[in-house]
Amino acid sequence: MADFAILPPRIDDSLPPLGASALSPEAEITGWQLTGLDLTGADLSRITFEGCVLERCRLTASQLDGAEFRDCLLRGCELSRARFSRSYFSRCVIQGCKGMGTSFSSSKLVNTVLQDCMLELANLDGASLEKLAFRGCNLNDVWFTDCKLKQLALEDCTLTHPNFFHTPLAGVDFTRCRLSGLVCTENGAELKGAIVTPEQAVDLARLLGLVIRP
Repeated sequence: MADFAILPPRIDDSLPPLGASALSPEAEITGWQLTGLDLTGADLSRITFEGCVLERCRLTASQLDGAEFRDCLLRGCELSRARFSRSYFSRCVIQGCKGMGTSFSSSKLVNTVLQDCMLELANLDGASLEKLAFRGCNLNDVWFTDCKLKQLALEDCTLTHPNFFHTPLAGVDFTRCRLSGLVCTENGAELKGAIVTPEQAVDLARLLGLVIRP
């Protein structure tokens, strides 16, 4: 578990259902249940969701640039290739979602948990991640480039070839994850202060060109 508190979403126990026809760019959606909606390719830029549950919704290749999610639960949704660039997530849980190639570039995620998600090839370039936890996620080939990290937890995740170019990793604990092939600058400056296992340290040493002999 994270060694810092993450505020949970504040969502009413019973929410009325909402259909896709109510969703449009810049709409403000507060206190609704969205279930099984097919929003593939939809333009929902700058939309705001507050106190909502999105369950088993399909947002494949949809545009949510500048969207805001406050006190929301996204569960079992298809988010692959969706664009959340410059979006804002606060007190959210994203659970059991598929987000291959999803873009969160230049977004801010705070007090948010991503659990049991498939996020391979996702793009978080320039994102601000604060009080954020990834739990049981596939983070293979994810771009964490030029990110600002403050209290990031990685728990039981797989990170093969993650790209942390120009993202300082001081205090980030990788010891509960499977980590290999991390990408960073040639001198490995991003790795200063990162917490790793002895096995992970060997892999990172090879990355930096060290020759390890028994």
